[in-house]
Order: sequence, then structure tokens, then C-alpha cells
Amino acid sequence: MGSPDRAGSQRRPRRGHLSPGTLQMSAPLVPGDSGGPILNTRGELTGIVSYISISRNSGPASFAVPVTASDARLADLRAGKKLDAPIIGIGLNGPFTTFLTLDAADFRRLSDVLKLGDTPGAFFTSVVRGSPADRAGLKPLELDDQDRRVSGDIVTAVDGKRIINFDEFQYAVRTYKPGDTITLSVLRGDKPLTVKLTLIGRSQTTP
Repeated sequence: MGSPDRAGSQRRPRRGHLSPGTLQMSAPLVPGDSGGPILNTRGELTGIVSYISISRNSGPASFAVPVTASDARLADLRAGKKLDAPIIGIGLNGPFTTFLTLDAADFRRLSDVLKLGDTPGAFFTSVVRGSPADRAGLKPLELDDQDRRVSGDIVTAVDGKRIINFDEFQYAVRTYKPGDTITLSVLRGDKPLTVKLTLIGRSQTTP
């Protein structure tokens, strides 16, 4: 379907919710091609189209998640094993989706307005009832009528690995499996907390 443009690939596209290592494609794909395979000249699968955006100025842009032969999940798929994505049950919704991939400097600029604190991290605006995040007591962002934070946790690390935005938080979680227990470093106001939670699979959630 296309080939990865490694010379111009974007490791961390600022559009969309993409994982580190995502490759920008040179093929002019269009919406509807998402989920399609990326094959090399030997007919081997090298990636899956994961995100396509349309811009009036630059036209469509497409991105693929790479697939490597060493990925342990390939053996599971060949054996017919069903794979389930781990989740914790949080969301970043509405206008806040533009803040998925904030870097440290952008976080601090946003904090000047929303009063998020001095330490960059992942914040979220919703917690699914009954989810691991809910059972662990994680607090979503709440603002007053002047758009300043009243409450809301900032997650700064997953099992000791530093994260600075929602996108990195989600990617860190996806490196685990349903049933795994992870430890989050959390700032609640100025108070650092350690929060343990056990991940569940997406199939375990109710629509």
C-alpha cells in the first residue's frame, strides 16, 4: 500500500494520538485506508496504517505503526491468541485533545493559564466509573469559572519512567498487559503520591 518515508518520518507527530516510533508515509493515502498493511518489496508486513489526516494546505498525511519480526505479539497472533489492549480508564476530551502531546515548555505555558503546577506531566479530564483509574482514586481535571484548576492529578511517571504528557502516559500503559499492576507517580496539588493500579483489557469494559 505504501512505503515509510524514513528521511521525512516524524517520530512524534503533534497531530493525533500516535505512539513513539510512528512513521510518516510517502504514499498519498486517504481516509478509509487506515488499518491497511504496509508491505516491503518482498511482500512482508512492515507496518499498519494507523492515522490519516487531511489538511487544506498540505493535503493528506498518513502514519503507520511499524511491525518487527522480533515483536512477541506476532507469535501470539500466529497461534490464534486474542490480544487485548490494556487500559486504565481515563480520557482527555473536548478542546483538551489539542494538548495530547505537550512538551515541557508548552505545559508550563498552559500552566500559566490553568494553574497546573510547575512539573510537566499527564493530566486528564475524565475517569470511567468502575475502571482501574476510578478504583485507584485518580482525580480528573476540574476548572473553576475562570478556567483555573480546582483539582486534578498530574501523572509524572509510570513504574519510574518519566512522562510529560497524556500521549506518553497512554503509550507507557500500552507496553503492559491486562492484569499487570503498575505504579504511578502522581502530583495532587503540591503533594506527591504513589498510586498502584491493575490494568484491565479493553474488552472488559462495557460500552
